[in-house]
Amino acid sequence: MTEDSDMGLIRQVQHALTLSNAGLGKAAGVSVRTVQRWWAASGGMLPGNFRNLAVAVHPHDPVLAGKLAARAGTTLDALGLAVPASAPAPRPVSRLHVDAVVCAAAEAVDLSPRAMRRALTAAFAYATQAGVDVAALARELAAAPAPRRDG
Repeated sequence: MTEDSDMGLIRQVQHALTLSNAGLGKAAGVSVRTVQRWWAASGGMLPGNFRNLAVAVHPHDPVLAGKLAARAGTTLDALGLAVPASAPAPRPVSRLHVDAVVCAAAEAVDLSPRAMRRALTAAFAYATQAGVDVAALARELAAAPAPRRDG
């Protein structure tokens, strides 16, 4: 059995996902008995089985997922698994950027920059700890009306 044979690919999936034959069958969308038949006959998988396995293994081994997709007669892109082009790297933050943000926020609420810096520090610390995308947070803040205070 070669590494790129049907069964070689199946063995790689089992290893990458640490699956038993039952787990492999579940990932492929077949019964454990069908998996046993594959091993006994050295193959017999259908394109749909390869597609299912490509989807299952992609987060762990995109290269293997690509081989499985090809065996299914498709591509990772067609399966919705293509890796998106990376976003440009963010520019480094300078003291000038920080001061500009602090001053803009302070001016917006008519507070001193010193008071606003403490508020922004707390807000950004919480957002970072929560794993929030700051750009998405800014869009939501701009779209959502501020809560009203009655009284």
